[in-house]
Amino acid sequence: MSENKEMQDCINDIIPKAASIARIVIHTQQAYDILDEMVRFADDRNKVMDSFYKLSRLVTKTLNDFSSDEEIKSKVKDYEDIIKNLQYWSKDLERILINCFNQSGMVKIFASLAISPDLKTFELINAIRRS
Repeated sequence: MSENKEMQDCINDIIPKAASIARIVIHTQQAYDILDEMVRFADDRNKVMDSFYKLSRLVTKTLNDFSSDEEIKSKVKDYEDIIKNLQYWSKDLERILINCFNQSGMVKIFASLAISPDLKTFELINAIRRS
């Protein structure tokens, strides 16, 4: 696969998918510091890996929290999709680490997308606050 094709796949598919999962975790767990760390050390692959380790631990915690919360399940329209996406985090993480983070700037693109809340995240946060 050419480098340009790989970069386009990262920008158009792999990074947005992983960022959409991270977005839920970052906002519901208020773990903004992980993304701040990722951006600050974007050029240091070992520190970026440390940040992804922390993020992956929070994905597991979030999945466990949401899977056992019947109130959130009943209040969030996209609950099943959210759970499914959290369950597939390792697959998306593997794709992003192997295909994308050898290219400069991709860590910052990921962090920028992950910190930006979307409608699904707002709905989930509101459901958590009401429970």
